[in-house]
Amino acid sequence: MALWNWIFFVCANNIWNMGHSLKITNLYVPREAGHDAQLDCLYDLEGEPLYDVKWYKDDHQFFRCMANGNVKDFPVEGVTIYYSKYVTVGSCPITLTRLTSSSAGKYKCEVSLDAPTFRTVSGTKTFTVVHYSRRTQEIQDIAKNQIKTSPYQNYTKNPKNGGTKLRAFLRFYVVILFIIGFYSF
Repeated sequence: MALWNWIFFVCANNIWNMGHSLKITNLYVPREAGHDAQLDCLYDLEGEPLYDVKWYKDDHQFFRCMANGNVKDFPVEGVTIYYSKYVTVGSCPITLTRLTSSSAGKYKCEVSLDAPTFRTVSGTKTFTVVHYSRRTQEIQDIAKNQIKTSPYQNYTKNPKNGGTKLRAFLRFYVVILFIIGFYSF
């Protein structure tokens, strides 16, 4: 009877330890992005041999990091990536580029051990593409001083219309006079 208890204890201990030897320590997938997005899957093998790390979008594989450091990409709609041609064990970073609405979805990182166990862990996060409106982009460009504007700027489609500049200036001048007059008691 004691022998069966000992065998059960050894088997249970091995199963318990197997479940804790492989883990994803950090899965970084931003909730949303507008242009590019950095994704990374950090994992801890705890001395076990790596087989590969795979990235999926909506259950379609689009990238693989092999144990020898080589990488391979696969075509998936909405996924355009930039990556290093050689990666190190412990991380599998990629950059999603040229984001479109079809780039949104569930992104999964799957880490697999090599023989004899071939254990696998995975983590999934949802990613959304945010499209900025044209006006929001103009405001961001103005804030970055990429576009120079003034109250004298001609906003008409016909640049030969010189009266528009004068009207814009006069409106600006009247508004300033009104503000000055309102606040001078």
